[in-house]
Amino acid sequence: MRAAYVLYSNWPSETFDEMCSNADAIVIESSVAAIYLRRLRRINSEAKIIYYATDQLDTIGAHPFVQQRLEDDSALVTHFSLRSSTMIDHFRWAEGRLFRAEFGVDEGQYSNVGPSPYVPGRKTLISVGSMLFDETFFAIAGKLFPDVQFHVIGCGTTFQGPPNVRVYPEMKFKDTLAYIKHAAVGIAPYRSAPGAEYLAESSLKLAQYEYFGLPALCPTFAVGRAPSRFGYEPGNEESIRAAVVAALAAAGAVKPRKFLSWTEVALRVLDPERYPETSLNGLS
Repeated sequence: MRAAYVLYSNWPSETFDEMCSNADAIVIESSVAAIYLRRLRRINSEAKIIYYATDQLDTIGAHPFVQQRLEDDSALVTHFSLRSSTMIDHFRWAEGRLFRAEFGVDEGQYSNVGPSPYVPGRKTLISVGSMLFDETFFAIAGKLFPDVQFHVIGCGTTFQGPPNVRVYPEMKFKDTLAYIKHAAVGIAPYRSAPGAEYLAESSLKLAQYEYFGLPALCPTFAVGRAPSRFGYEPGNEESIRAAVVAALAAAGAVKPRKFLSWTEVALRVLDPERYPETSLNGLS
């Protein structure tokens, strides 16, 4: 497999090489793309190369070679922008070049999302997305709360839940927003994975729930410091029961959170030195 990655990283592509050779800055998001660092620096010795860590490689199941290549070639990277400050320990080998890049929100997309798609009078809980999706949450919670309607959008799989669990295929991003805004509670049903604690600061769905002022259900490892999140232990019926009861009690009482715009985030990714508050260097 390692040989295949090396071969792929050097696979000829005039379009790729031309685009990168003319770039002033190249952003590599956490993925297999880290194997291209040597090639990128070879064809463009002057560009700013930024590693944007939206996820940890072991958490998303990347091959160990990708992580090893990233560390071996770290000197080729200008700086590292981490979505979560909890990732610091996984990037100690890049000390001195670590910065934080938070979420951004395009408020134009989030306004005028349309009317509620739900049946009036029903308590509704919403889950959007497929990362580390744990369907067992819905098997348990659906039976514990038969009067609650659970909606699951784009979970990446099909499963047969209780009658009050409705599963939807993937939707356009814009189309999901009405389901989130008009729900009573948001759900981030993550299963455990190595280093998944960083999701407390990096989860898109949890950020969206905060933006719309929804209390959120998530495993205890993803609660972080957010008072609007109610943690449970995956697979534990009693902890799921308690978390759902608490989240439903908080519905309508959570203050929406403000976020930077994506333009502001992009500026912090490209030139973090201009924003001292983003520095993660020297932190333990």
